[in-house]
Amino acid sequence: MQGRIIKAISGFFYVECNGNTYECKAKGIFRKKEETPVVGDIVEFDEINEKEGNVISIGERKNILVRPPISNIDIVIIVAAIKIPAISTLFIDKQLAYLRNKGIDCIICINKSDLGEANDIVDIYRNIGYDVVLTSAKDDTGVDVLKEKIVGKTAVFVGNSGVGKSSLTNKLLKTKVMEEGDLSKIERGKQTTRHTELLKISDNTYIADSPGFSSFELGEIDDIASLFVEFNEYIGECKYRDCRHIKEDDCAIKKALAEGKISKSRYDNFCLLANKQ
Repeated sequence: MQGRIIKAISGFFYVECNGNTYECKAKGIFRKKEETPVVGDIVEFDEINEKEGNVISIGERKNILVRPPISNIDIVIIVAAIKIPAISTLFIDKQLAYLRNKGIDCIICINKSDLGEANDIVDIYRNIGYDVVLTSAKDDTGVDVLKEKIVGKTAVFVGNSGVGKSSLTNKLLKTKVMEEGDLSKIERGKQTTRHTELLKISDNTYIADSPGFSSFELGEIDDIASLFVEFNEYIGECKYRDCRHIKEDDCAIKKALAEGKISKSRYDNFCLLANKQ
């Protein structure tokens, strides 16, 4: 039988198939192949009974994220909060670079819009072609707009703890299925999601809530500059063929920065990421 893993907890994989959900274990062959099924995988499984089965093979993945571990994603929603916790453009830019490298579409969601404005940040990303949605899980602002953008897709929220991913999930589902956390005295979010799970909004539309996290590595990427979409028209125009766009003279990207064609926050974040490679 064939189905899709919609949840994975403690070595058990919950496979949706023909309206039923089977609790499955993975065959030992996966350990030998050093392969692990993840949420989102299309798998073949042997049915033990109407509630249980064994995963025997994993279908070809069109993509996979490591943190959170999930595959076959159509779109990623990068969630940041206007405040509590404050917006981190470094986190956003790191995610955008990572997703561009993976070839996965994304939306930037600025949540908690009831707490203030973030026009400057919104303008930075809209001006370079990214889709930005302002939301407030508290008063439902922008929730319907966000929902329309993911119809017929499998979407996943990513963002630091406390930005409101679980609250937005509950709003999209129109029911409280995810625990929502309060914020600690030091204004860091309480992590309320312990596992990744695909939740059905409607036919063929899924949203994945995932544990909050604050760090991941871009890995061995030779040219981070190419992952900053607005840099691409200037790459190749620098004096030096191997220009890193940081300390070199006659750098086309640095010239564009000086002329206000590239935002300073984006360039500064590029330097931070490039210097870590």
